[in-house]
Amino acid sequence: MTKTLSTSRNPAILFALGSAAVGYQLNVLVPILPTLQEALGNSLAETSWVLTACLLAAGASLPIVGRCGDIWDKVDVYRVVLITGLLGSLISLTASTLTQLIVGRVLQGISLSAVSLGMSTAYDRLPEETRAKSITLSGSGFGLGSALSLPLGAFITSSTRWQFIFIVPVILLLPPLLLLRRGKVQARLNRPQLDVAGAFLLALSLVLLLYAIFTLSIPERNLPLTLGTFLASIITMMIWVFHEKRTPHPLIALDVLIERNLWRCSAASFYISLALFSYSVLIPQMFRSDARIMINPPPEVQVALILMPTGILMFFISRPVGRFISSRGARRSFAVGVAIAIFGFAASLLLAPSLAYFLLVSLILGLGSAFSYSAMTMLSIELSPADKSGESSAVNALIQTLGASLGGALSSALLSAGDRLPIMFTNENNFRLGFFCCLIVLFLAFRSLQRIKKN
Repeated sequence: MTKTLSTSRNPAILFALGSAAVGYQLNVLVPILPTLQEALGNSLAETSWVLTACLLAAGASLPIVGRCGDIWDKVDVYRVVLITGLLGSLISLTASTLTQLIVGRVLQGISLSAVSLGMSTAYDRLPEETRAKSITLSGSGFGLGSALSLPLGAFITSSTRWQFIFIVPVILLLPPLLLLRRGKVQARLNRPQLDVAGAFLLALSLVLLLYAIFTLSIPERNLPLTLGTFLASIITMMIWVFHEKRTPHPLIALDVLIERNLWRCSAASFYISLALFSYSVLIPQMFRSDARIMINPPPEVQVALILMPTGILMFFISRPVGRFISSRGARRSFAVGVAIAIFGFAASLLLAPSLAYFLLVSLILGLGSAFSYSAMTMLSIELSPADKSGESSAVNALIQTLGASLGGALSSALLSAGDRLPIMFTNENNFRLGFFCCLIVLFLAFRSLQRIKKN
């Protein structure tokens, strides 16, 4: 296959714009959920489905889209995914009911796979000397979009109709859709088929698993329903594994998935995603509960301003990070990112809470994220066969989604425990307990990377 992309612009910039649009879509509704509840006339539990539906669709579609990229041309599949996100944004832009908005959010969730698919396309099609820098720039767009979505969402909603927040992803998605072309690609002989039955079983299992994880963060959760959903997910996953072992064209090559080095890379990706997303859940609650940092502007604006530099830093240092990955390798770069994150969480345990403290920690974690998220995708691709790059990057993105979902649920459950915890873990110590747990998880990530053997 010819490793070229036809475009009049730097394709990495186009991939970064697509990732930025997806990152914006994923997080833009978080700060305006109470506004949505009032505008749509639904309960907060019902309105929160605009967030849940997006993540469920993302988790279910990631491995399927990755496999489609390996079967067909990655650029064609990438553009279809962006069209799905564009359609979801247009539906959300015109939504007047919760049902319409949820439909749009499901389509936007499917477009989340554009991040991993864009990075794997850059790995396959761009020259080796620019590969790492392009992948880093492509992935950093997601962090930039996520960071800008918080203040932009709040500003647009306070200034005009809330639906207008979806104009931004429409604008961001048009350049990669119009300018990105596939280039010359040789026709593949004996093209494998898409395992439709396996795709359905895996999607169903992941939806059940993610839903069960989300219910852990709800104080008034129905425990039998949560346990039943977990059990149904496990049973469905077992049926899927049984099916995959017997089909001639499996959706995911299980023998590759369980290879030790790739498994350790996935474990490290899961751990660091769990820790970093937990931090983003703990920080807003700490702002609301600590009177020492409750100053103007309001807590929601403060949180947006504190978390925003993380994504912005990831984007603007993407090129030097890419050069570091090219010279030192993906595994070492991933380990550097985890080590920086460990330093950031250690600082969160030692420093006194203040705006300057939160800003410093967020910048440190942004630096660690810039190294980690690009390197983990490159490492997962390097540890996989050449014809499985889309599949391996998508599975790695799915592992990140599962880690982030579990981190958010466990952090919310810890905070909702409140007075039920021993007195030593209430108030400020309650948050420090969360930061300490994140620190332990990051040490597990670092240990997993140490155990990856060089090829």
